[in-house]
Amino acid sequence: LPLSFTRAEILESYWSPSGLKNKLNRSTFIFAGAAMMNYDFKHDNRVDGNDADNYSDINSFKPLGVNVGAGKEFNINGYFSTTSKITAGYFFDSLKANRSITLDDGQKNEKTLADNLKVMRGVFTQSINYNAETSLFIFQPFVEAGIGVVMANSDMSYRSSTEAGPEREYVLDTREQNLVMEASAGINFVGYNNLFSYIKVGYQRYKVYKKTVDITEIGDTPDLNQSSGNDLSDDDAFSGFMTSLGIGFRF
Repeated sequence: LPLSFTRAEILESYWSPSGLKNKLNRSTFIFAGAAMMNYDFKHDNRVDGNDADNYSDINSFKPLGVNVGAGKEFNINGYFSTTSKITAGYFFDSLKANRSITLDDGQKNEKTLADNLKVMRGVFTQSINYNAETSLFIFQPFVEAGIGVVMANSDMSYRSSTEAGPEREYVLDTREQNLVMEASAGINFVGYNNLFSYIKVGYQRYKVYKKTVDITEIGDTPDLNQSSGNDLSDDDAFSGFMTSLGIGFRF
């Protein structure tokens, strides 16, 4: 496409079925990108006097991951368009905390808590876009809102030991399912060769609707409640943010 084309001609070729690029051949797209989110995971408070909650640095997860998806864009009037999109993502983070306490008898009490968090998400979003052109690409600011489902799995291991050996050790497997609502803002950079890139920042509101807990004792760990079940409260709603960027192809 010659760079001397006017804005109207560029937008017409972008959207018009009779233009240089057929509208249907440019409005469907696929994409993939990297993202970072923060996720406030609350461990089961029935276990060992809030072991996890006593380690505040183990609850503030910032998983890194990837998003992939597909969508379709619909013209409104040339300057504005709307996009329907489905996104799937996978995220992972690993945290570890250590505590060392000197007991009354002089022995060192070493406590270690490690946690691996996996998060999978599927979200449907709808956006409103504004189309502005430069000599190299179409500049497309947008705002979007969406709803979806998020599943998170935490494998937390806890070990407390002295010089005489381990005194408490277990693995806590927690799985939760969330309904998530999100609002985002970002920018697409659409090239005339059908490639595009994007960057966006989003706010998420999570509501846990199912949570199960399994506890595995190691050795002679005493007094653990090994029940599994749905143990929810008003505290099982929280907010988070996500920053993402990536590339895609329109066809």
